[in-house]
Formats: sequence, C-alpha cells, structure tokens
Amino acid sequence: MKTNLFNTRKITIIVLSMFLVIYHIAKIFDVYWDQSTVEQTMLIHLQSIIRIFIVIALILVMRNKAYAVWGMWASISSLILTQYFVYFNDAQTTLSVFSYLKGFIIPSIITILCVYQKKAC
Repeated sequence: MKTNLFNTRKITIIVLSMFLVIYHIAKIFDVYWDQSTVEQTMLIHLQSIIRIFIVIALILVMRNKAYAVWGMWASISSLILTQYFVYFNDAQTTLSVFSYLKGFIIPSIITILCVYQKKAC
C-alpha cells in the first residue's frame, strides 16, 4: 500500500512538472520565434532567463534532487515579481492584480507532494 501511494505521488509530480516545463518552453518559443513580436525589452529577456531556470529546477524536481524545490520556488517567485513589476509600471494592462498569483497553484501542489514523498521513503 505504501509503495502504491509513493508511485502515485511520484507520477503526479512528474506530470505536473512536465506540464510546467512544456508551458515555459512554449512561452520562450513564443518570445523568440514568434514573428508578431516586434519589440523585446530587457525585462522580457530577463523573464526568459528566469523561465530557463524554472525549467532546470523542474527537471531536478522530477529527478528528486536535493534543494530542487527551493530552486523551483526561487525562480517562480522571481518570475512573478517581474510580472508584478510590469503590471505596476504599465497603465494599459487589463489583468487583475491577483491574476499572477495563479502561478503559485501548481508549484504548491508539487511541494506538498514532494514533502509527503520524502516522509514516505
């Protein structure tokens, strides 16, 4: 029974992490290979670098490496901070202040599953 729960948690962590990896790679692809993007600021480049760190951290989370969850949280928090920086400096945005907080939902689930997975070992 304990092994079955362990496998379910591990599979869930991998599926959620892969979803985020694909999402962030697609965002990077849209920034650099989408022809509709005319102007790219330094902040967009910074966000792309942070997205690369998110992808690396998520791959390490899938491999169950030490401190990978900390790296995931640091990089995702950095990305959300840069999004808030753009939000508060751009008067033409139509998003809600709370819309960027949805970026914490899946990492929270991954973290909870990783913590319980460590206790199950």
